[in-house]
Amino acid sequence: MKKMSLDFWIVVAVLTFLSVWAGLAALRQWSLVQNVQIPRHGYGVIMLGILFSLIVGAGLMALVPQQPV
Repeated sequence: MKKMSLDFWIVVAVLTFLSVWAGLAALRQWSLVQNVQIPRHGYGVIMLGILFSLIVGAGLMALVPQQPV
């Protein structure tokens, strides 16, 4: 098994920190907003946005060339 370099662990640490920070910021904003009513069509639009994002992400991943191992 290949040994991971210090650069790899620095990148992992920075990305982990940014993910936790973004999650805490989202949680804080969520707790500050109170009594927001989303209509039914709002949930539908949210679901379509998630579906569209997944399709675009999968399409872009399919375009990445495969490297032989």
